[in-house]
Amino acid sequence: MWWETPTEDPSADRGLLGDPEVQSVLLGIWQDVLGVPVKASDSFFDLNGDSFTAMRALSLIRAQLGCAISIVDLFDYPSVEELAPLVQQSLVGDQHVNPETQ
Repeated sequence: MWWETPTEDPSADRGLLGDPEVQSVLLGIWQDVLGVPVKASDSFFDLNGDSFTAMRALSLIRAQLGCAISIVDLFDYPSVEELAPLVQQSLVGDQHVNPETQ
């Protein structure tokens, strides 16, 4: 139930992607929108990413991961290895049930 304290990692029994899987999906998105090979440490903007490609990337992140992050987040965390923990945290955070909507 939503009021019980979880005894283990909430992502473990809910089928959420772990950090390596999130990084893999993000790398695929970066490569798709930028059209170049990407390493996890590469900055989106150093690889000629701009606001238009950033919006495409954010749209794909929403579609593929179900996670809505902002363009500000992408500017603050421009590499896959920097952004993945934020995405992971958002995925885990989205699993909390709001009792008012039940």
